[in-house]
Amino acid sequence: MTGSAPSDPLVPFPLPIERRVIVGAVVHFEVHLPFTATLTIHFPGGKVQTIMNAASPVSARKTKLFVPIIRNVNKHIPAEDIKAFNLRVFEEDRAMVEAQKPERLPLDLTLEAHIPADRSSIAYRRGLKRMGLGEFFLV
Repeated sequence: MTGSAPSDPLVPFPLPIERRVIVGAVVHFEVHLPFTATLTIHFPGGKVQTIMNAASPVSARKTKLFVPIIRNVNKHIPAEDIKAFNLRVFEEDRAMVEAQKPERLPLDLTLEAHIPADRSSIAYRRGLKRMGLGEFFLV
């Protein structure tokens, strides 16, 4: 995170069980408030892949997402194949996010029950609250 707010430690990204597990890899998920996050995978042998999600709000309910990917791993796989895979993952998530209620993200964490997979969302909401945003943030 940037700015004057204290930064949270790196939050492990909660990958669903059905996604491939890479033995020996270290995964870091960082939030750069309010609209950017990076997922960095450190593979054995100094190989790294970083995926950035940079959201650019277009209106109160529409956002354009930019997703640059840098890597020195799997260089034999064409960039278009990597892009297509990530698009499939985003499409799975998009349907869930668009159906999410309440539409406004509550920044008061006591309003909901949480599970371990919510760690990155909790860190994000705490950061938004430290930035002085209201009790609800429109996602």
